[in-house]
Amino acid sequence: MAPPSLVDNQQSLPNWSTPFRILSLTLALGFWCFYIGRYPFSPSSSWRYLTNWGLSLNLLVALWAVLGLFSSRLRRHNPLLPTALTASTLVVLLYWGLYAINPAMVTIKAPLPWYSNLYMHLGTTVLVYLEAFLLNDAPRQRFKTLAPIALVGIAYVLWVDLVVATHNTTPCGLTTSVCGYPYPFLNDFTPSGRWGFYTITGALVLRMSLCILSLWRRAKATQQASQ
Repeated sequence: MAPPSLVDNQQSLPNWSTPFRILSLTLALGFWCFYIGRYPFSPSSSWRYLTNWGLSLNLLVALWAVLGLFSSRLRRHNPLLPTALTASTLVVLLYWGLYAINPAMVTIKAPLPWYSNLYMHLGTTVLVYLEAFLLNDAPRQRFKTLAPIALVGIAYVLWVDLVVATHNTTPCGLTTSVCGYPYPFLNDFTPSGRWGFYTITGALVLRMSLCILSLWRRAKATQQASQ
């Protein structure tokens, strides 16, 4: 027999939420352990890639969601979701956009197996959107959610520019001899161009985050109106 707390928490969630959340956690944990967790934390490890920062956030989201099956306090509001949604969306847009221009701009060494590539650069994002839009309430104060998003973005930029780039000699740029930044296209920028790219991307990301939150609120309003 399921614990009373689990039964109580499931009453306001659809029947498919439990297997969905377990599947999401299983996938996120499996890919995280294989591509990130088994390597030591260092500037030359998997932590230099934005994709893996996004996957790590999605793993925490999935873990929170499963714990929410047992705790009413965790069930309806996941504070990690806005940041995870933004990071995951950015990964999808940057990866597939640059890949469409030239796969060499984002491909490091040998490409990932097709199933890993699809999950890491699309599947995990789809799952975190389903978790947010269908199983969680949208944040009431949108602008407060921008602070952790901005902090994660600044942390990643500083990590890449001040640590990763100074501890690696690969990959190198496609059109320059600069090496060390995690993606080939970053090595093709001049220093001022690279910081300009960071600034413009940061502003667009914050705007994109507000759009995601607006869509989230509309999706929840539509759900509530149909009930």
